[in-house]
Amino acid sequence: MIRNIINGVIFVLVMSTLLLAVSITVLADDFSLRLTINENDISEMETVEIDPDGEFTIDLRIFDNTSDVTLHSLSVEVTFVDMVILTTNEPLGNHHLMPGEEYQREIPINAPELLKLGDATLTTGKYRSQVRLEYTVGDQEGVWNRWINIHVVGNPLLTPVGGAGAVISVLTVGAVIWLVKGLSSLYHFAMGNLESLARGRVVGSIVSAARKRIIRDKCPVCGERFKNEYCFTCKRSAKEIRREYRNRLQDLAQQGDKLLADGKATYDELCSELGISGQLGADVIAVIKDARLFRVQGLARGLVVKAVFAGIGFGISTIIWITVGGLAILSTAALVVILVAAIVIPLAVTWGLRIKAKRALQRSIS
Repeated sequence: MIRNIINGVIFVLVMSTLLLAVSITVLADDFSLRLTINENDISEMETVEIDPDGEFTIDLRIFDNTSDVTLHSLSVEVTFVDMVILTTNEPLGNHHLMPGEEYQREIPINAPELLKLGDATLTTGKYRSQVRLEYTVGDQEGVWNRWINIHVVGNPLLTPVGGAGAVISVLTVGAVIWLVKGLSSLYHFAMGNLESLARGRVVGSIVSAARKRIIRDKCPVCGERFKNEYCFTCKRSAKEIRREYRNRLQDLAQQGDKLLADGKATYDELCSELGISGQLGADVIAVIKDARLFRVQGLARGLVVKAVFAGIGFGISTIIWITVGGLAILSTAALVVILVAAIVIPLAVTWGLRIKAKRALQRSIS
């Protein structure tokens, strides 16, 4: 008896599954649909070309209807990196179809109304688009959709998007030239070509380094500690001693930097050439080293900003021209990869040259 009950339960489950499968199949195949754009079947086309100055016709045909179907609307959504940028919707008036009844409708679409602003075409290029048919079978709603590629033909330079792309491209070229000049200076440092720092505003780095070298509570001349801001050995005030020693360090550092710029002068040769003691020579070399480090760090900080600007501009320009030029359809992932690569690559180059420049600096004054 138990076996009969089990067999009965299994039979009911199997039949229910079969019935469910049949009902799903029927719901998914209640009618056949053919959709053409300008008499071209979209199921056979990879890309549909649209003339922004013309008109195109969507021909919707439904046949082999096996159920009561109510047609609600047909819409086309144009997307850019998964965002809907343009949509057109055609209501079908809740048209009711009886089993076996066919339906056909031609929907003319005026392209200039969608793609023109006055006499100017808003955009050109390739875009991912979705065609959606919303309908009801009985009391169950359904959506038929098909993804297609739409190519809006035309000259991208004559569109607002293309014009913006041209401006961004020009600015990006300027930013890249600006960046390359800075990288060239950093590259010379990285290759060990440590030119003299005693030029223009770069002298400020020597001044900063000289100030950093002086110990506040210790006399830089005799080494004794100040007492009440006075050196009893040198018999002068701490303020006067610091100022004179700092000025002397700056002058000696500028002279010594010229000798060390080619990397050939040794520590002893530097002290001999400048006529200074070993202790003062150590301070001079420390000032030169710190000044060059300031220079490298200052260059690197400025280049980071330049690299970001150049990278963003290059990434945006690339995305615009790929899209409006009709070269490819960009996904969100591709857009992110382009932007990240455009920013990361110049930043990585800048950072790498900064590290090499610091190592070259260490080797030149060691």
